[in-house]
Amino acid sequence: MSRAESLLNVLVRTVTLLLLAACVALWWLADQPSERPQQQSSAAMPAENRTIPISAAASAVEVPFATDSESEAEKATGSQFALAASESTEFDERDEPIKADPLQTSWQNPFSRTLWTTHNWTFDGQAMTSAPGNNVKAKFFRTYQKLMLGIELEPVGDGSMLHVQLTAPESRSTAVVSVGRGVVRVSAESPKRTSIVLKQKRLDLNIAPGQSGRLRLGATGNRLQIAWNGRRVLICDQPGEQSGHDLEITLISDGPGVRVTDLRIEGE
Repeated sequence: MSRAESLLNVLVRTVTLLLLAACVALWWLADQPSERPQQQSSAAMPAENRTIPISAAASAVEVPFATDSESEAEKATGSQFALAASESTEFDERDEPIKADPLQTSWQNPFSRTLWTTHNWTFDGQAMTSAPGNNVKAKFFRTYQKLMLGIELEPVGDGSMLHVQLTAPESRSTAVVSVGRGVVRVSAESPKRTSIVLKQKRLDLNIAPGQSGRLRLGATGNRLQIAWNGRRVLICDQPGEQSGHDLEITLISDGPGVRVTDLRIEGE
């Protein structure tokens, strides 16, 4: 190899090393300023807009923190809002009108006037109470073909009676379960026949003043099953015209009135 070729190789290697060193220096210089603007922008950011991350593992959400620059007016507004929020938690949601959703099949304490057709029952979000008198009706907005009904019943006075009426709108076939005055009774009527008693049994409700009892009614479309305070007291055939048909539910009070303090409706 000639002397000229050796010098050329050395020159090429030197230039290559210089270029590599220059690239490294430029990359390092370019990386350094990228952190400074971020630090400056964070420092220049208004205090009320700064945030503190909760936890990288728990959540990516960031929560604003209060600053010393918060005005007294803002603090007062925040305190009033917190007070209003704490007071609102004491509000019973059942006092709000309940949406009448016809697709909902199960109801627990539907004590809302919006769910019933009546002029003689009162609703307070905790119970529904009938006015004194005879044939005081409250019809539930939804129909069922099969039904399980649980009623916590408190008579308002002596001689009160509650009737649970199941009616097929098309045929007007009606079955009525009556409880009170020492008896539990199932009767039926339709446009083709007058009211007849299908089955009845003597039953002492044993409800002291201010106390309540539990009525449970099951309607399968073929049979009616009635229980009182967890004990089955009567089984009866359901009118054949009701089998496979939608049934309206109506609560009817006779006498001084009744108060329903717990109500469960479910079925299909």
